[in-house]
Amino acid sequence: MPGAANAKRALSAAHNARNKAEYDGDDLDPTQGMVDNLISAVVSVKEEVEFNFKKFIAKEASKVSSVVAQNTGIDQKSLRDATPTGKPRTKPPPLGH
Repeated sequence: MPGAANAKRALSAAHNARNKAEYDGDDLDPTQGMVDNLISAVVSVKEEVEFNFKKFIAKEASKVSSVVAQNTGIDQKSLRDATPTGKPRTKPPPLGH
């Protein structure tokens, strides 16, 4: 994830500190800076994941629409304009839909 590349260092440092504390049998005593860096890293990774998920969903929705159109003979515009019953709209949908 290119957008979350900056998070790698903070996450790695936290992981190494936890491993060292566990190995030495000590309590992990994080600094405020470490906590701030971790929060920033997690937010960065979250944003990258959400961006890629939205991109994936859009790509898959496009594939599904294309397959439906091919298998049913219904074109993309008809799919967009159809009501839930599949009949073409003759008037605008009611408000709230």
